[in-house]
Amino acid sequence: MNKLIFVFCSFLFIAATVMPGLGERSAEAVNYREGAHPPSGFYLSLYPFWSNAEVITDDDGDKAVRNLGLDYYGVIIRPIYYTKNFIFTPLIPVAKLEVDSKGESSSGLGDITLGAGYFLPVEWVNLLSVIQIKTDTGPYDKDDAVNLGSGQWDIKFEQYLHKMFDRWSIDAAIKYWVKYENKSNGWKPGNELRLESVATYGFTRKLRFGPTVTLIRGSDGEMRSSRIDNTAKKKLSLGGELYYRARPKLGITLTYMKDIETRNSIEGEFLRLRISMAF
Repeated sequence: MNKLIFVFCSFLFIAATVMPGLGERSAEAVNYREGAHPPSGFYLSLYPFWSNAEVITDDDGDKAVRNLGLDYYGVIIRPIYYTKNFIFTPLIPVAKLEVDSKGESSSGLGDITLGAGYFLPVEWVNLLSVIQIKTDTGPYDKDDAVNLGSGQWDIKFEQYLHKMFDRWSIDAAIKYWVKYENKSNGWKPGNELRLESVATYGFTRKLRFGPTVTLIRGSDGEMRSSRIDNTAKKKLSLGGELYYRARPKLGITLTYMKDIETRNSIEGEFLRLRISMAF
């Protein structure tokens, strides 16, 4: 009986947390100058991305699902307005999620995130405190095996750091995401702590490159307010970032990440481009 309960809960976990809401995966790496304080004004960042996964792991890190055939691709549109002390920005994803093993896909406007931040009054380093609210605007149907939207809201508390050391740069972020219940199926994903960092070296005035790392540690999820043991998400991803300053008001960043170790999560890789423009 206990084994049957575990299998049933694992199925609910995979169906409720892995298939929907993959839009979060495209934001799992902090970029060069993400916490920097540019001059006041309007900016626009575009994030074309692609993500692939063939495996879902269980709480022991073993392959619970193979040959998943998951492809997730699209673009995130991010207008940004900076003032002397504040930042205001939405993140608007337009994407398509395909899962070959399910023979289904979902596409359109994803879960929109609204954010605001404040630059702390520290002179020797840039520190940016941000709060974001992720909505459930993306398409979601509890009867579908694949959903672009997550069907639930998040509140995200994030602290960014940016510091230059001669030719070296360090960007880091610590994030705590509070997740709320999906009212359609009763599933509440576990809250998540995320640590992200990238260090780059300036080979020329326009070209930078360096390693990036992301660590995610989640808590157990809940089904209709009852905790489901052994469903906490854990992930370690490593990769690299290439930055090119094409023009004074145009920067291009290429990021590649690969999941090295996962628990209760999809395991794969993703590629993301950031095109940043100042107006």
